[in-house]
Amino acid sequence: MIDKTMLWRILLGVGALLAIILLAIWAGRQNGEAADKPKVALLTSLPLMMQEGDLAQTLQEGAEPSPAISRLQETFEIVAIDDVAEIKDRAFALALLAQPRAFAPADYADLDAWISAGGRAIILADPALQWESEYPLGDSRRPLFTSMMSPLFDHWGLKLTLPMDQQEEELDVVLNGMRLKLAAAGAWQLVDRKRDSGCVLAEPPVLASCTIGKGRALLLADADMLDPALWTASLWGGDSAANIAWLISRLEEMAALGKHGTQMGKKGQR
Repeated sequence: MIDKTMLWRILLGVGALLAIILLAIWAGRQNGEAADKPKVALLTSLPLMMQEGDLAQTLQEGAEPSPAISRLQETFEIVAIDDVAEIKDRAFALALLAQPRAFAPADYADLDAWISAGGRAIILADPALQWESEYPLGDSRRPLFTSMMSPLFDHWGLKLTLPMDQQEEELDVVLNGMRLKLAAAGAWQLVDRKRDSGCVLAEPPVLASCTIGKGRALLLADADMLDPALWTASLWGGDSAANIAWLISRLEEMAALGKHGTQMGKKGQR
């Protein structure tokens, strides 16, 4: 007969084995879910992966991403990178450029080549960023006030402008059936209307949809749309701005485009 001590040892051993099995199943599911999420390379000067603040405090308490990134991470694996070359080197298929730092001329060429080869990018380019910052003007830690990507836009036949009536105004605009709230939004212009640039402008022209070789680029003339101050009220039943829902939908479309190898139409996004 098995005494009580031996029985308890057997039961504890079985329990420990079950715990290990359940933990392995849970970890497998977590890894599977992460593997299923499309990877998105993120280049930005905005405080998205961590909030602005004292570095020592951040290291002690841990870096908390912005609400925008937290929402995006529910659907995508967001990977912050510092160098355009990493997009190709790490074989990203999707990229989100949200008011990125100024690039070297070679970086523009690399980005254009990557998209032309089939890459998909969403570019949030702001001519007059309204995002509040605790850092003074001229501080390298402060988000870039105006987009520095004009060389690439020119190459694609586009020009980013700031309408006089939008310099400090919030703007409600409907794109893809969703209402977005923007701040001091810019507007796209075709540099030469006689030239087929591969880009189609929305109405209003805050959005440009471009076919670049085998790839796609969607350009929104506003980066403040990621600022929680413009859309988080909707989470509590207030303002119904769909900024992040719109961005998630567009990234999902881009991911599906690469997965199925289909071409998105050249209709203006409304």
